[in-house]
Amino acid sequence: EIQIPETTETPEEVPTIPEEIPEETSFSNYIIPESAVAHSVNSYPADATADKTIDNDLTTRWAADYYQQFPKWIYFDLGEIKKVSGLNITWWARNSDTFYEIQVSNDASTWTKVYETKLMLDGTASNYEDVVNFEAVNARYVRIYVLNTIRTSLAIVEVQVGVEKAD
Repeated sequence: EIQIPETTETPEEVPTIPEEIPEETSFSNYIIPESAVAHSVNSYPADATADKTIDNDLTTRWAADYYQQFPKWIYFDLGEIKKVSGLNITWWARNSDTFYEIQVSNDASTWTKVYETKLMLDGTASNYEDVVNFEAVNARYVRIYVLNTIRTSLAIVEVQVGVEKAD
């Protein structure tokens, strides 16, 4: 007779973003933006819309249109002007090396670059959390502006915006 050991483990929960950002980051606070707008949406998965990057669910994502030429972008509305000092971006696992900028605006029309980098991803690992810090700047809108990737696919799982506490 085979005996199955009893377990007190609870079923695995859907992963979510923590309520507090760890103290070792330079953010005083972080917020989930009020809304997200993207230049395009891929047809697969069918619900990979911009709002999936702010739904606090690591099982959903925004996917840019595969056939759309670069640059590809997504921006976030903070609802009002805030002192922004960084982003916490969770990139989808199948992304590859990504060249991107972080841009800010007060009107979602005129953008100013505050950060740029080449993110090295192998396209096969699990989702990748990218904590980006830059000098604090007042802005209502924050845009991830992707100049190019090694592959043409581009997807972001979650985004949080680092803001300074009010003076």
